[in-house]
Amino acid sequence: MWSELAAFAIGLHGPSWTLLLGDDVEVEPAGWPSVLADFVGQQPHLRCAALLDAGDPGFPSFLAVAPSHLEIFGRMLPEQLLNQGGDPLLYELYRSFGAAAVCPDVVLVNSMGGPAGSAFLPPSAEPRYARCPLPLDQWRAALRGWQAALAAAQPRLCRRMQVAVAVPSYRVSPAALSTIFRRSTAKAIPAADVRLLVVVDNPGCLDGALEWLRTEQRRRLDGLRVRLSAKNQGAAGARNALLDEAAPCDLIVLFDDDVEPAPGAVAAYVHAFRACPQAAGFAGPAYLERRPRELLPSAIHMSDVSFFWEAPASGKLGGHVPWAVTANMALPYSAVRFRDGFPRTGGGEDVDFCVQLGARLVAVPDAAVTHPWWPERRPKIYKRFWGWAEGDGRLIELWPSLTYWRAPNPMELCLLLMACAPVLLACRLASAPALAGCLPAVLAADLILCILRNCCLASRHQQHPCVWWLRPLAAAEAFVIATLASEGGRLVGHLKRGSWASLCSSFDWFCGSQPTVVVGEQRRAALRASICLAAAGAWLYLAR
Repeated sequence: MWSELAAFAIGLHGPSWTLLLGDDVEVEPAGWPSVLADFVGQQPHLRCAALLDAGDPGFPSFLAVAPSHLEIFGRMLPEQLLNQGGDPLLYELYRSFGAAAVCPDVVLVNSMGGPAGSAFLPPSAEPRYARCPLPLDQWRAALRGWQAALAAAQPRLCRRMQVAVAVPSYRVSPAALSTIFRRSTAKAIPAADVRLLVVVDNPGCLDGALEWLRTEQRRRLDGLRVRLSAKNQGAAGARNALLDEAAPCDLIVLFDDDVEPAPGAVAAYVHAFRACPQAAGFAGPAYLERRPRELLPSAIHMSDVSFFWEAPASGKLGGHVPWAVTANMALPYSAVRFRDGFPRTGGGEDVDFCVQLGARLVAVPDAAVTHPWWPERRPKIYKRFWGWAEGDGRLIELWPSLTYWRAPNPMELCLLLMACAPVLLACRLASAPALAGCLPAVLAADLILCILRNCCLASRHQQHPCVWWLRPLAAAEAFVIATLASEGGRLVGHLKRGSWASLCSSFDWFCGSQPTVVVGEQRRAALRASICLAAAGAWLYLAR
């Protein structure tokens, strides 16, 4: 219908700018056509101008296009579009050539519809008709086809790389988000257009941040788009929504909402993408601050949990890493999505996503972020480790080709002892108090082994320095508890899913790239299990 109306208008009035409007909108101020005409007249490079949508300032919902548009394409919109996706396609078409802008002085109010998920529309603003969007892959193909046609028709226009910085946010902290916004856009990138996408995944947290977000959108116009989830989707669902919003883009940078990116992090990703356009993805380091004077940070560093976080900059895995934490990574637009079934707060979904991409990400050392320490103290921090592991244990079930057998860990040994207890009691091979004492004997042996490893090995001292010699003793205790929390969470996750075959198995975090490391882990697990079993046997012998 819009194509027919545009052709009729051009035939009636001659070549002129054509504005697409709905019959349920209001436009302000009075005399707005003159304001819009002045806006496009002052910028001769423009081919498309969007009105400022009061309901969603970051979304180009109603557009005016230059007279050349119908001359090039013969119609206003691609014929495969029904009633959704037309406005953003036209805007992205011209934006990708630096020929689109939002007119801030002409405001449109759409009282009966508007984009789904806007943080600023009232809940009652529902469309009057069934929305029929084109599947994303078809919509993106239509956009790419029209971009090629525009480049051929107007060779003086230069294609600009489209980059999305995508941030799922549960906390919606203005201070933290301001840092991400500012640093992501601080450094101008030649022939690139950077936009910010935010999905608020906590509908109840906007009371104090809504006005700040509205102000940011007014200031950045098409540089910031905010979407509000109807309910908490969790880490995977929120990131999938962001990937859908970033469909027009060439490169998508994923940040968590609490990281502090280096001012040149986004530019480093763009440079890496231009150097390796066929790469499946890119990984930058996420640094946890070193705090050798504090017990819990020392223990977490001892656990090597941050090895892969910092691997893109450490050089220990070369120029590629198998996976990255989604607190800091980038990828070309892809149809791959995060899978359901992982914990809402995260745990394994980032590894699974990277393995789906091919488990070979280009390391970008300069694309660095700083990740803050988690606010929880003991014992809540152990609950976080437990939740992560309960989720990442699913990787063993999803990727059996990337798993390996190993000796049982202390939590699995405790389960085995409890399973064998009825038989031992029935055969009078052990008493109930003796069997009850086996469990702390296993855990005590594991603690002693950890203390010896971290206090006596020079390589561990060098890797995890502490300010005084007793610190490793105290940190080892916290480290063992964190490790047991992870192994306990993983075990409980297997039992919940009924995945008994996953017991005594581990996921290869190196995804096949370091086979010698796997052999070393198997040997270490065998030694650990042997010592724990010896401790249990010694306890049973002494308790006879």
